Amino acid sequence: MTAFVLLALGITWAAWAPAAADSHGLLPIELGAAEGPLYLLGGIGPMVAAWIVLRNQHGSAAERRLFAPLARWRVHPGWYLLALAGPVLPAVGALATTGRLDAVLADLEVSWMWAWALVIRLLAAVPEEVAWRGFALPRWQARYGGLGASLIIGVVWALWHLPLLLDRDNVMSASPVVLYAFSVLATSVVYTWVFNSTGGSVLILTLLHGAGNAAGDVFFGDDATLWEAFHTVDAVVMTALAVVLVLVLGTRLSSRTLPRADPEEAGRP
Repeated sequence: MTAFVLLALGITWAAWAPAAADSHGLLPIELGAAEGPLYLLGGIGPMVAAWIVLRNQHGSAAERRLFAPLARWRVHPGWYLLALAGPVLPAVGALATTGRLDAVLADLEVSWMWAWALVIRLLAAVPEEVAWRGFALPRWQARYGGLGASLIIGVVWALWHLPLLLDRDNVMSASPVVLYAFSVLATSVVYTWVFNSTGGSVLILTLLHGAGNAAGDVFFGDDATLWEAFHTVDAVVMTALAVVLVLVLGTRLSSRTLPRADPEEAGRP
């Protein structure tokens, strides 16, 4: 698992660091047309890292093992509703706290905007979720339990985003690093609960992750003030939910049999 973390961070940081450096005037050359491909490469970094580790361990079976959790779609319909509608609530809360709710809702475009944003964000969420939850979570959970695994993934996940937080041209840079880290840690705990409750469905987590980012795209656009308000509201809501889950379910974060990692892999560092 050490190799996975180093690869995931290394690939993404190498791809995203130039844009962050350029935003501070530290890059001697212009990125130009290379910025888009570098951004995409950084986004798939965790998935590539997980595939490399699985390829080394299982050869040609790597792809099947990596994407199998994404195909677990037979879950209660309520999880689909939660995944698609739940992330909208913090976004609406952020608009309300800034006094912009009525104005933004009045200016919303037709539903195709939602569909387009959701498709793009779902595609972007797949490389993260197949890696963080599909690959890493069962392995760390087997060693450290639900809460321990959530916090480990939360720390790695927050560090993975670091170049975007340092990029002045990215709206994420408007969020204080400490506040964002809290939000990611709490979200990681909640995502572990969803993963365990759905029998390890990475599909539901991809919908949840993608819908949250899509709501931000539609409601906030490039407005850094609204994104900062969203991360504040999201941190409060997710932290409260995470605390309740731990108090109710304990550090296991589940009341059912957990999805298991391969026995020979569960004990690997």
